[in-house]
Amino acid sequence: MADATGLPPAGWYDDPQGQGMRWWDGQQWSDAVQPRPEPQPPAQPAAPVQPPAPVEPPSPAPAPTEPPPAAPTTPGAPIPTAPVPTAPVPTAPAPTAGGGRSRLPILIPVAALVLAAAVVGILFATGVIGGGGGRQSVSEFRRSFAPVDARIHAASTDLGKTLNAGASMTDVEFGIRIRDVDKRVVAGYQDLKKLEKKAPKSIEPDLTQMADTLGGGVHGDLVALASAADTHDANKARASTTRLIADGASEKLYANKVRAALGLPTH
Repeated sequence: MADATGLPPAGWYDDPQGQGMRWWDGQQWSDAVQPRPEPQPPAQPAAPVQPPAPVEPPSPAPAPTEPPPAAPTTPGAPIPTAPVPTAPVPTAPAPTAGGGRSRLPILIPVAALVLAAAVVGILFATGVIGGGGGRQSVSEFRRSFAPVDARIHAASTDLGKTLNAGASMTDVEFGIRIRDVDKRVVAGYQDLKKLEKKAPKSIEPDLTQMADTLGGGVHGDLVALASAADTHDANKARASTTRLIADGASEKLYANKVRAALGLPTH
């Protein structure tokens, strides 16, 4: 009889995997199995005790008889053989409608389907599948972006100081300062590219523009400016500085868009 949950009560049932009997605890199959008990033959009534029969005198032994002559065989003819009896193949009983045991094999695949659907739902919700890519919320991304942005802004501030004081430096000193800023710019660019995969969709376009402008335009301008200092080429230095100011302004524009979207102060 099934309980209030619609499941059969605990007990030994035929194992769905064909291993004899398996214990059903009322909710699910356990690991306990045992062989299926052998059917016991019905007890036979005791035979009545008969009185001993009178002893007959021994009869004379019969005369030996000749064995029957063997049937002649024709060369090449098949020898007849007695048919071998075959045992009937046992068949599993058909499931009965409404029986408690007929529901158990169905419950297992249904439960597996429900579990698989739940796992897929979790993977979609967390962005592991379905195009999410493990993106962070705005508050989470703010904590990831803020330290990277602070390092890039510090490098930009030092670049401005270097350009303003360039006239008072030797070309060698100026080139060393520019290359130091460029290393920090490249590091900031690499950090931004890593953050792209975590950025919310609404912030990703401006973050990509910020990173590409920093790693392409600003970095290229700094390399050209350091090279001009090495060769003492004033015209090349002025042209590189002009491009650097324009690319720096473009990077600042996209950076401020990202900061505003994250609720961070703009510069």
